[in-house]
Amino acid sequence: FYPNPASDIIVIESKNRNISRVKFYNNQGQIVFETDYHSEINIEKLPAGLYIIRFFDSPGYSLHELKVMIE
Repeated sequence: FYPNPASDIIVIESKNRNISRVKFYNNQGQIVFETDYHSEINIEKLPAGLYIIRFFDSPGYSLHELKVMIE
């Protein structure tokens, strides 16, 4: 995915066709944003900080995890 750090939109390029949900977690482990999977995700409403992004399949299993810095 790119850019990192990001400020308004992140682009996620994945060959994994099973991704259905994307969840953003703050540094306290709380879900602060959740959306259906899209190749571009608008993050401009999230406050600046470090976030963990987790990708989930339709049954709800975590597939992958990334960190992103939002400015």
